[in-house]
Amino acid sequence: MDPGMQPKKAKVVFNNGVTGDIELSQANHKDPLEMKLNLKSLKDTVGPWHIHRLPVVTDCSANSTSGHYNPFAVTATYKACEDAAACEAGDLATKFGPLTGGDVQKAISDPKLTLFGFNR
Repeated sequence: MDPGMQPKKAKVVFNNGVTGDIELSQANHKDPLEMKLNLKSLKDTVGPWHIHRLPVVTDCSANSTSGHYNPFAVTATYKACEDAAACEAGDLATKFGPLTGGDVQKAISDPKLTLFGFNR
């Protein structure tokens, strides 16, 4: 098997107020991205949670991170989407709802996000 096509995993670790992690995994480029959230100490509402095009280096502004990950050039509405294809790929709050209060443990599957290929 091509080494670039091996299953992929990534982990985001939080330790500044909010603690915990989000584990990402994808068996192959055709399967949906699986996300396992294990977060603690959330305030009442985290609000919008999303994936940016670029990593956060200095702050979480659009100037620093170049906006949401949106490889399909979907027009953002920032309203709940019944169809994930109608949302920006990286706008997780619109697709899966806000992260609210206390501790969050949930699993999410997203067919529009990938750990394979070029990140546009």
